[in-house]
Parts: sequence; C-alpha cells; structure tokens
Amino acid sequence: MKRVLTFLREFRDNFHLTGSLLPSSRFLAAALAKNLAAPGPKAVIEVGPGTGPVTEKILGHLRPGDRLVLVEASEAFCDVLEELARTRWKDRLAGIDFELRRCFIQDVPFENEFDYAVSGLPLNNFSREVVEQILSVLRRVLKPEGKLSYFEYQWVRPLKAAVTRYLGSMERTEVSRVLDAFIRDHEFDHDHVVLNVPPAVARHVSFSA
Repeated sequence: MKRVLTFLREFRDNFHLTGSLLPSSRFLAAALAKNLAAPGPKAVIEVGPGTGPVTEKILGHLRPGDRLVLVEASEAFCDVLEELARTRWKDRLAGIDFELRRCFIQDVPFENEFDYAVSGLPLNNFSREVVEQILSVLRRVLKPEGKLSYFEYQWVRPLKAAVTRYLGSMERTEVSRVLDAFIRDHEFDHDHVVLNVPPAVARHVSFSA
C-alpha cells in the first residue's frame, strides 16, 4: 500500500515524469522483462523503475554475477527502491552488482555496457528533443547486440497528437513521428497487454536490427 500511495503522490506532483495513475501491472512487467529469460550472464539497466513492479520481474531472471542498474529521477521513488533493496529484495540481490542512480537517464556516463535496457519512461509526455535525447542515450548504453524494451499506452499517442493538432500545436505529432520511425526501423517484437490500466503495448527493439 505504501508503494501505491507514493506512486499516487508522484502522479499528482510530477505527472510529466510519471505518466500514469497506477504502477505497471504484473502482466506488463512480465512482458517488459521477457527477453531476460535468455540464458547467460546479464547486465541490465532499468530506466524509470518507479516503485519497482518491473524490477521485481527483472530480478527473477538475474543470477549471482549479473549486473543491475536502476536510474530514477524521482527522489520519492528512489527512497522506495532503496528500502526495497534493503528488505524485500535483499536475498535476490545477493551476488548481483546492484546500483541505484538518482538522476535522469541523460546524465548517466555508461557506454556499450548493457545487454538489456528496460524503460518505464512516459515518452509521450516529453518534447521531441527530449525523446530523441533519451533514445540516443539508450542506444549508447547498450552493447551492439543489446535489446531495449519499453511500453506505451494503446491509442494514447495518436489521440494526443490529434487533440493537440486540433488545438494548434504540432509537438505531439512530431513526437509521434519520431516514435513511429523508431519503431519502424528497430522493433523486432511487441506484446499487447490488455490487463493493465490503461492497456499497453510492450515494444522490443534492437539497434542492430
């Protein structure tokens, strides 16, 4: 309950960073983490973990010797994640190289270090410039054969673009064009997740594709 209340407060105070009234469902979390089922050692970066529902699924795929870095800009969410790392996740983090970075993804120094990136960032809330920055950084932090999984809510992006275009702004349309091109060039799989509020699409991309 504490995690849900923290999420609701962040939704109220920082909607542009949170993007949703509720955390991701376990079904969406499982879809976002599904590529980690592949065998072998793993280095994973999760961006925008919030209160950790997707992190829970990621941890289920990690073994001692693997690496997990969480990047979260919300101080409130970071406090929740640190508490989880000390308590609920303590045993599962044993032997894992774990790090929590309190910053925006644009501020991380990593380059070609991760096999998997999982993003919970609400890209539809950001400007075209910020979206392009985020996608560029995610590409930089991944190894050449690395995979990125992220999600967007069904119907939200085209609806936002249509409404804001009607109101005289092209910003949402420009963001939608950037994401459409990104999906066209790099997506290799996707999952429709109906059991989420609202329903979502988990997208899986590879920059080597």
